[in-house]
Amino acid sequence: MGLKLIPGLGNNRIKKLIQWFGCGEEVWNSSIENLLEVSGISYDLAENIVVHRSKIDLQKKVNEIMEQGIKIILPEEYPESLQEIYDSPVLLYAKGDVSLLNTRKLAVVGTRKITSYGDIVIKNIIPSVTRADITIVSGLAKGTDAKAHYRCLQEGGKTIAVLGNGLDIIYPPENRELYKQISEKGLLISEYPPELGPQKFHFPQRNRIISGLSEGVLVIEAPKKSGAMITAQLALDQNREVFAIPGNINNPCSQGCNALIAQGAKVVTDPDDILTEYNLTVNMLIEESKNRLSSSQKAILEKIPYYEISIDELLSSTNTDKDIYTCLLELELNGWIMRRLGGYVIRIK
Repeated sequence: MGLKLIPGLGNNRIKKLIQWFGCGEEVWNSSIENLLEVSGISYDLAENIVVHRSKIDLQKKVNEIMEQGIKIILPEEYPESLQEIYDSPVLLYAKGDVSLLNTRKLAVVGTRKITSYGDIVIKNIIPSVTRADITIVSGLAKGTDAKAHYRCLQEGGKTIAVLGNGLDIIYPPENRELYKQISEKGLLISEYPPELGPQKFHFPQRNRIISGLSEGVLVIEAPKKSGAMITAQLALDQNREVFAIPGNINNPCSQGCNALIAQGAKVVTDPDDILTEYNLTVNMLIEESKNRLSSSQKAILEKIPYYEISIDELLSSTNTDKDIYTCLLELELNGWIMRRLGGYVIRIK
């Protein structure tokens, strides 16, 4: 961890030093002379390492981090998908449920200036993906990222936010409540140490982690030159599946997605377009969900058509010992039906 606190020492140099000396502790305790034996390490850099480490109380730093509920994740604890990418992080700071690192994941990215069309797409796609036990990965930015995280949490799903700053800093500040919810119900991660604020170059760098964690990347809306397009290119470089939502050719926010589709990205117009790549389908999920219903709930559900029917009519045609109103409430809470004004219900899946 201490090596990450030294200015001018990036991931590749840290990995080279650890490979040469055998472990981080040996690097940390090495003299300038020993450091100079490593190819690519100049005298100025070796001196920089020795000078800065003398100013760092490593145990105090570790204790401060742990007191904030932040864990340190080492490369051997990463999922294989992240270990194998180019320039994988030398460590991660994490806050929340670290077991989510080992779930199936889909990255969702897009413009900060999300349109109503993008909002509708998220509302249509995310619920089915989360019901498939797929964790949503994004970057906690304004717009698409925040909408994807929120929708996932609303559906009772799991989400991972990859930050471009230390985990003790909430950026952007308007996502404070979202940050809190993810720390309690999902996972926040960053390769940047606490107290390090957001910098412009951090965000393109963190995008490789968003794509690296995931089996696929879904681009909701993106101009041709945008962070979302950088993530899509990283995903291609990492041999990940790239999904894109087609959009209006005259809308700048859809030009990136349309370009990706022209280059071979998979078109997404329905959740099944994603789930089939994960060897899942919405129909399979519906059947699995239906099998968890009680016999009374199933009996009532079979009587409800995909058009409006009055509850009075339902009462007269249903023979069940269980309170029908309780069953209807349970079916509604589980997303099977919707109630309409005037005492009507309609089946929606």
